[in-house]
Formats: sequence, structure tokens, C-alpha cells
Amino acid sequence: MKVLVQNLQKRNNLATQLIEKYDPDVILAQEISLYSESNYDTIFEANYVSSMGYGTAIGLGHNQGEKEEGSTNNITQKFEISDIKKVHSPYAEFGSMIYKKTTIATITCTTTCTSNNVSSKNLDRVELISFHGYNGQPFKNKEKLVAHVKAVIDKISPTGPALFAGDFNTWSKEHLDAVSAELENVGFRLVFSWPYPNREVPLDNAFLRDLELKNAE
Repeated sequence: MKVLVQNLQKRNNLATQLIEKYDPDVILAQEISLYSESNYDTIFEANYVSSMGYGTAIGLGHNQGEKEEGSTNNITQKFEISDIKKVHSPYAEFGSMIYKKTTIATITCTTTCTSNNVSSKNLDRVELISFHGYNGQPFKNKEKLVAHVKAVIDKISPTGPALFAGDFNTWSKEHLDAVSAELENVGFRLVFSWPYPNREVPLDNAFLRDLELKNAE
């Protein structure tokens, strides 16, 4: 499964452009400008946004149900989203009524193969978490960020394959270590981080549970 994770910084139509460019199976978006996206109501069925359409979302790529390139078998692949949950930070951002939002959903991959008159069907379920963590500018309170992570953990399955990724606002090594510790307690491990301009500590991270990362960029 190919996953795209991106903080879109409220840029109009950017998610649609990235789907066209990278052709992911799934996209985990933060700070999406949802209503500017093409077919947002079908692609981003799982979302938690404000009345203006800003927040987090989990969407599907365009190439659902296509035959695998170069295959002689009749192979179709379709991803379905279910069990959508919405969680916001227990704490509002400093001096405002804005609460950072998180979208949770389960994705089911259904693959049907027919070869030599033999059919098989495999169902794989993965829980996805598109996380935009408590920021807390200007104080960047670590404990409130950890409280946000805990609030999300309380809503997800205690075991099973899962991807917990997004913009964590881990402004220091202490922030990242504290978040990592909470997620490690429920079986996650940090597998990838994105560099942020002029910062040594990344803000954007991906954690996996019962899954293996093949490659990332």
C-alpha cells in the first residue's frame, strides 16, 4: 500500500495535485483546504474539518479497481474506508478556540485474483490516523501535546496493524521523545520523519504497528 502523508498548509487543491503526481493508494492530510479539492466528498470521505473546511482527512487515490500492469491475471484491487472517528485535542491553541483535529479510519484492501480457474480473496485491514498535534505557540507545552496523543490512543484499536502519522508539532527532542514513548506503550515504533527547514528536530513523523515500511521519501 502506497501512502502519502502531507501537511497541506491550507493550500487550495493541493491534495488533488499530489494525488495526480504521486498516485498513492491512500493520503493522510493535515491542514487540508477540503472544499477546494476535486471530488472531496468521495475521495476524502473520512475527514474532521471546521465549517471552513480546514482540518485533517484520509482519502483514497484515483486508481481503485484497476488491473495490475503487466499481469495476465484478472486482478482488481479496491480500498474501502470504514469506522471513521474524529478526535480533537483536549486543549485549545493558546489565546483561541481552535482545537487541533485528528481523523481516524479503517481501510480494507480487497484483492480478488482469478488464475487457472482458481479464485482467492484476501482481506487486509489497517487502521489509519491522520494526526495534527497540539501546537501551543508560543509556549509549546509538551504535556498538552502528549495529552492530545493519549486522547487519540484512547479511540483507536489496542492492537492490530496501524499507521499513525502526520504533523506532530514536536518542537524539541523532548517533545518527540515524549510522544514516541506514549506510542511505544501501545506497540508503535517511529519509522520515518520529514525534515523541516532550519530545524534539527522534525515536526512530521510516521509510526507503525504490526506493519513494515518498504521505503519512504
